[in-house]
Amino acid sequence: MGRLQLLLSLRLRFLSTTSVLVICLAVLSACSKSPLSQWKSANKKAKHLMSLEAKYVALEHEHERLKKDYFKLEKEYASLLAETRSKETATQNFALTGDKEGRSLASIAYEVPDNLDEKNLVSLAFEHMRSERFGEAASVWEKVLAQPEYAASRDAQMMFNAGVSWFNVKNYRKAKENFEAARANASGEEKEKIRKKSELWIRVIESKKEVNNSHHGG
Repeated sequence: MGRLQLLLSLRLRFLSTTSVLVICLAVLSACSKSPLSQWKSANKKAKHLMSLEAKYVALEHEHERLKKDYFKLEKEYASLLAETRSKETATQNFALTGDKEGRSLASIAYEVPDNLDEKNLVSLAFEHMRSERFGEAASVWEKVLAQPEYAASRDAQMMFNAGVSWFNVKNYRKAKENFEAARANASGEEKEKIRKKSELWIRVIESKKEVNNSHHGG
């Protein structure tokens, strides 16, 4: 019985040692590739990495090119938009004033004071004209001539001055209206003088109108 146990013990030891050797050989076989095999594997990985890097660089260059194209197109779009708006503004101005650069009352950024009587408003209008602030002057004359309470003192000279102010902001339609009103309302000693001056300005406006119509295609 003792010999049998000894034999079994020796056999188990042999099997255990053999298993360890088999496992070690398997591990060594997996880990110990030949230098040629290792070089091929490393070379393959290197080529793959170089390919990825080349693709990344190409994509980066393409991104920069597309970004430049985008900014260029954006600039062209802004330019076209500004040009379109400018043409639309010119068309609107021409319809309202008779000139593509003409200014209407709404386009004049000036608020006439509310606390002035007619005399002071007239003085203010003349002050604007002397300082060549014709847009402001036109606004003041517009208020003076539109107020019903000033109707009794309204005269042809005011209308003439309003015409001059509107003419200088290239609103030829309003200028002509005021010159025609001045001519029609002139009286007394100044009648002939105002009438002749108004007719002269009206002829100038008609001449400009012909030129503007030809340039505007109308």
